[in-house]
Amino acid sequence: MAENKVVKIDNTQWHLLTTANVNKFTLQNQSERDNIHIAATSDETYPDDNQDECIVVKPLERILETAIGDFFLGAATPHRIWAKSTGNLCKTCVFISYN
Repeated sequence: MAENKVVKIDNTQWHLLTTANVNKFTLQNQSERDNIHIAATSDETYPDDNQDECIVVKPLERILETAIGDFFLGAATPHRIWAKSTGNLCKTCVFISYN
């Protein structure tokens, strides 16, 4: 199922950005201050909380129309995208579009 949405995330836990299996995605960190970390899993299981196994997306940075398997080469059958903020003060907005 294709979807375009904005998800508010914080730094307390990983937040699932996708509600279905993903083939391609576009993502933007809409914060002007905080980095976000993104990770991929094969299902709705939380990713490991290891900062070395995620991708850092800087403030206002975008990832445009990327195949999830090309972006997360080391993940076995990546289908779901997760995000976690590095900010401490408030929620960070992440735009996600996928099919």
